[in-house]
Amino acid sequence: MSVREIKPMAWRVAGFRRYQPANSIGNALATTAPWVSVTLLVVFYLGLSQPFVLQPGISVELPHAPFTAGTRHGHDLVVLAPEPPAGKSREELVFFDDQRFMVRDAAQMDALRAALARATRDRPAMPVVIEADAAVRHGTMVRLFNMAQDAGSREVHLATRPQ
Repeated sequence: MSVREIKPMAWRVAGFRRYQPANSIGNALATTAPWVSVTLLVVFYLGLSQPFVLQPGISVELPHAPFTAGTRHGHDLVVLAPEPPAGKSREELVFFDDQRFMVRDAAQMDALRAALARATRDRPAMPVVIEADAAVRHGTMVRLFNMAQDAGSREVHLATRPQ
């Protein structure tokens, strides 16, 4: 016998036939569907868990400064001096931990001092960041700086906008 005459041996079992799928494209789609579903769920979860707006409803006109060194956000004090109606004097407002405090009211400033002390005690490594509107008086800023230091904060930063 020569090499050409040798045929490969085929094993066949009576009653069984070889499986040949009719449509291989349909099978590929069926195997990728769970992966697409899991991917979309992860994308939706990550997209919806991100904060979209950091300070909803408050527009602060920060003063310009040439400083570019940034700081991490900590205990944020947002100070506003909105334009008063005609015939009224300007009132300054402080927002801290979703609460509003009026600067001219001594009882509310004592409540702000207590809230700031509680927040500083809970997270002492976080700095106090004062985001003040350009129209806020210097005396109010000094008062808030002193209040933050009295509350036990080691760092007090003033937020500005680059030029």
